Amino acid sequence: MANRINYLWWSPNYCKVIVDDIGFYTEPFFSNPTALGSAIQNFTNAGNVYISAASNLKNSVYNNMTNFDVADSLHMFAGFDKYTTFTYSREGNVNVVFQWASNWNFPQGDYDLYVYDNWGTKVGTGGTSTQNADQPPYEIVTFYQSSSSTQTYTVRIKYKGGSDLNGNEFSLVVNGATFSSSSGSHEIWGHAAYPNVISVAAYHADNETVLADYSSRGPSNMNGVSMNTPTITATANVQTYVGAHGYWNANPFAGTSAAAPHIAGVAALYFQQFTSKSLTHFFSDLTSTATTIATGTGGTWNSQSGYGKANAYETIIKGLTVVNNPIVTSNTNWNGVRITGSAQINNNAAVTVSSGYTTVIDANLTINSGKIDVYGTLIIRKGKNVDGTYIYKQGSGRVIYEDVMQTVHVKQVDANNTPFGQFGFLLNGEFKPFGERDFYWGRGSSKTLQADQNFKTGTTQKYHDWNALPDVVNHHQFTIDSLTNALTAKFFPTENTVTIKNVIIDNNSEGGDVYFKDPWLIDEQVNVGSQVVYRNRGMSADHLPKSYPFSLSSGTYANHKGAFLAENPTFDPTKPIYSVKAPLIHLDINGIQGAFQNWSVDNTQLSQVGSNPSGYDQKAAVFTNSNAMIAANYKAHLASNSPSAIAYNSQRKLVKWGTLHFVYHSAGDVWYTRSTDNGTTWSPEEKVSAGNEGSQRFNPAIDVDGLGTVFVAYECILDGTHRGMLLKKKTASSWQFLNQGVGNTFIASSDLKPVIQVSKYNSPNDMQITVIVQAGGYSTNDPGLFFFHIPSNTGSHQVGKINETSSSSLNPTLSVIFQVRPSLFAKRLIMISDNVRLFLGKPRMLSFQVIALFLFVIL
Repeated sequence: MANRINYLWWSPNYCKVIVDDIGFYTEPFFSNPTALGSAIQNFTNAGNVYISAASNLKNSVYNNMTNFDVADSLHMFAGFDKYTTFTYSREGNVNVVFQWASNWNFPQGDYDLYVYDNWGTKVGTGGTSTQNADQPPYEIVTFYQSSSSTQTYTVRIKYKGGSDLNGNEFSLVVNGATFSSSSGSHEIWGHAAYPNVISVAAYHADNETVLADYSSRGPSNMNGVSMNTPTITATANVQTYVGAHGYWNANPFAGTSAAAPHIAGVAALYFQQFTSKSLTHFFSDLTSTATTIATGTGGTWNSQSGYGKANAYETIIKGLTVVNNPIVTSNTNWNGVRITGSAQINNNAAVTVSSGYTTVIDANLTINSGKIDVYGTLIIRKGKNVDGTYIYKQGSGRVIYEDVMQTVHVKQVDANNTPFGQFGFLLNGEFKPFGERDFYWGRGSSKTLQADQNFKTGTTQKYHDWNALPDVVNHHQFTIDSLTNALTAKFFPTENTVTIKNVIIDNNSEGGDVYFKDPWLIDEQVNVGSQVVYRNRGMSADHLPKSYPFSLSSGTYANHKGAFLAENPTFDPTKPIYSVKAPLIHLDINGIQGAFQNWSVDNTQLSQVGSNPSGYDQKAAVFTNSNAMIAANYKAHLASNSPSAIAYNSQRKLVKWGTLHFVYHSAGDVWYTRSTDNGTTWSPEEKVSAGNEGSQRFNPAIDVDGLGTVFVAYECILDGTHRGMLLKKKTASSWQFLNQGVGNTFIASSDLKPVIQVSKYNSPNDMQITVIVQAGGYSTNDPGLFFFHIPSNTGSHQVGKINETSSSSLNPTLSVIFQVRPSLFAKRLIMISDNVRLFLGKPRMLSFQVIALFLFVIL
């Protein structure tokens, strides 16, 4: 074998790596003085790599120090027994090898070996040679086991003579046996334990976290020095094919015999890449990159797995020349190097990885300006911040990302799904423009994209979303996962004829700020690296005040770039949508304070989505067509658009019952307000009338009962010619009809001008209401004054004409005294009109109180 080693590495072969799985019982276990030892030593001293299987002798070796009893010269094993046992479970020849540490050519002691079967009968031949200059320090007993059932054998060792009596290390080896008192160490012997030899332990490919149970354990003793064996652990139990026909009769191929060739393969790859390196480099790179298996930590030696499980990939990478913290400012080559620390490429420099070279980027690389052209192989280490945007594969070049990579197709498309223009990709603190292309991004990495913030040229199409996501923020950060294969920015047409305004319904004046939420408005300022950029905020956008007049066609609001029509027509709260908001009290509509009443729209739909914020009315908005309009309608406080709002002095507009109660009409409706401080301040107006009560509601009159309940009578125009009288009382939540519907009591062709008087009793059962109206009545042929009377709170009523009244009976006023006595009901009604005075009953009192009220009137 020594000759074969010399033949392989001497000229002309110059072999660099030799591997074997051979062990010789007759080679020295504890020294290397033979020709084989010299051949291996010469080979490794020249920087070459010798690899040997560590053997499969777990528990098949008994190792100890000689300790003979002087009485009978027998060695005393553990527990001072003068024997040890082993079991064997295979049919065939059995070799029991005994070797001790002594001078190989001139042993100083003579020992004999004896083996007995289970019945105490000595078995086998050999074991009793005389050690001298011709017989090295070993004995071998050979016998045949005829059964595959487990058999137990006893071993004795006897001292025969010589100067080496006690204190010599020895080993008993029986391949395939199990010793009863094996120490589980010093199981690797012979040339596998020689200095500079890489001994290889085994793990199974299908159970790679566990050391194989048969793999021999170290350490070893060589020339009196403890050797760190095994060196490394490699895979076994693999499929193997050899020869022209690939035949191998032992698949799966297990054992350290299968593991050792894997390390030889790693060495071959290593020296192919690094032709000038030697055993020292390989040993260091192989052991320092090993990973943990069995006990200990990868890269630190232990007696079971050596320095750990070999990592071929990391071994090769570790062998590359390190370039730390490079800053590249001119064209250069990165050939066969490992970039570490932090790297930069500036000044538009081109870095080249040439064909036939492998380069590893084990650093955070920033390409500020420049590129990397890869003709060979470029490996990007896992977890390193290296964006591949400016790394280009040339020819047969390869770029390998250790992170799992995802191919992602990125583009922006118009409403017809046609790609166009350029989007921005955030690189090194700024958005760089790109057209449609594939990117190669690591899974789990984050990438930020931004579609064009302008219209598609020649159109009103603007950015709407990325990948139809409900988060429509354009400046969008994506986490790349296994499902991310395309990122598409979609553009849609917009409409720029959208108007939002405030209206004072008393005179249709417009003004004041409007509040509009636009998820696509580009208004948020953010810092991106050294840049300050603007972006939209999606549904986290605010309702921003917009100065009147606000229209999306206005250049002042160009950042809105119009509005999308039919956006979220189902008002889905999980999707983006436009929204308007109106303060309930508006303090700046052309200098007039107004109270919010309602919304009016054209080509727009509004819906309540969520709850209103405090002090506002808020609605989601869908613009359904061009020329869309939204108006927030406000009622000015104590103002009217009618010069006759309080012109009829005969009508009761103001009444006091502790609180001042006041009604007037404006903008075709009747309004009520009250004051608790004698007119210094007034409450916001309440609308008494409703839009379904004819085309206009006007000429109100008011009174209060003894409990403070407010009653209002007013008239409405039912069509172009007829009037009707309405009577309502104020409840906690609304105004309630008392005359059973709209205008079904009186119908006239001219103003009814109702006046009202309500009793002041403190019991609802005593409450009585009287209303007088002028003209018309049931028929325009019977003009005069008519009364409407509710004698109690039952809902029934009396209606009739007042005698001796005619079409000349105008502008009535009314004072009614209601009195209830135990056996008497007396009603006294006093009515005064322009031409007649009529007393019904006997009046007890006639009194008038004049109240002057000045009302700001908008003409």
